[in-house]
Amino acid sequence: MTLNRAGKGSVFYVGTESTMPEFYDWLDGQALQAAGVARGSQMPKGVEMAVREKGKTKLIFLMNFTDAAKTVALNEKTRNALTGAAMPAQISMKARDAMVLVTP
Repeated sequence: MTLNRAGKGSVFYVGTESTMPEFYDWLDGQALQAAGVARGSQMPKGVEMAVREKGKTKLIFLMNFTDAAKTVALNEKTRNALTGAAMPAQISMKARDAMVLVTP
């Protein structure tokens, strides 16, 4: 793996495919650090998170694409966008579940 800098950007070249998930976690961390972006919440395998922001309001879309229940840990206070209920830091999602959360 090499890192090349050009102008204001950086490019990572990876010449291998690793069987170790830790390698990709490390590579993600390196890319985020090079871009000056903080790492967000880690999603369990099979769960996707999409975020949309406008001003200080953030909408968080969580989708569990698996046939198993999953627990998602978020690093911020949220509430259910549909019911207004406050959500815990550890959110339990049923199999094939979707949620829309909003930051206060």
